Amino acid sequence: MYFSLKGVLLSLSGGRYDAIVTYGPFIPSIAGLVVSRLTGTPLIIDVPGNPTKGYRYSSDMGSRLRAWAAGWLVPAVLRRADLLKLLYPAQLDGLPGAIWPKSVVFHDFAPLSLIEREDGPAHVESHGNYILFLGSPWFLKGVDVLIRAFNAISDKFPSVTLLVVGHCPDRSWFEELAAKNPRITFRAGVPHEEAMRLIAGCRAMVLPSRTEGMGRVLLEAMAARKPIVATRVDGIPTYVEDGENGLLFDPEDVGDLAAKLELLLTDNKLAERLAEGGFSRVFEEFSEERYVEHFERMLRDLVRV
Repeated sequence: MYFSLKGVLLSLSGGRYDAIVTYGPFIPSIAGLVVSRLTGTPLIIDVPGNPTKGYRYSSDMGSRLRAWAAGWLVPAVLRRADLLKLLYPAQLDGLPGAIWPKSVVFHDFAPLSLIEREDGPAHVESHGNYILFLGSPWFLKGVDVLIRAFNAISDKFPSVTLLVVGHCPDRSWFEELAAKNPRITFRAGVPHEEAMRLIAGCRAMVLPSRTEGMGRVLLEAMAARKPIVATRVDGIPTYVEDGENGLLFDPEDVGDLAAKLELLLTDNKLAERLAEGGFSRVFEEFSEERYVEHFERMLRDLVRV
């Protein structure tokens, strides 16, 4: 309400917006719609992931109610935008409603130039000996799948550990899954600077998400010249090409993830080639400069129309 009133007051005082950009299809975009309609300013909604899929993995009453509300609210809001900014082409598949506004597809911003990285080609010998997961919420991000996969292969790699980092209000279930493996360590969420140091020191980054729009940590790991393993789900394959700049596995498939981890840990040449492939691609296609170019073009095209 505050931002809606502020926008209207600015318009009435003679100020002018060229465009309104909101993040996500919920309260910010509803407020953006109010300002857009009252001021005649075009609205861009930045859609951060699959707008409703995350609710499917919770069975509590609150999540069921949110899923029900999102099922009709999200399409209603998105259809009223002038432009949608998406992370991958199929992002709205499965939502009710066959007609959507015009959309553009490009990555989210990530400050890649600030990330510590190796000089020259990647060398496994210079990496730390831990596999890293970084993120939350843990169930939606598939931490249980990663723990089971690591348990399946850890006896073959006695010097390799798994480090799970991120906010988790109740991690007792995950601790039970890892209880018999002393080489699995959990840490609470850390500041961004510390997170980047952890990425710079890891042997590989794993993102085993059940749903994921892009996975900013994947871009950060590529920028740090680290090999990555991620789920073949939602927007991830838009940013990770299997065998070129990372390895992909099927969603919730513990055996497939275990096989990909084992492959990465036994084939140093492959790990180095994937790390180099990721490093090259992330700065060619997903850098800060590329983001600004896409964003400016999006605004110019919208305002010109």
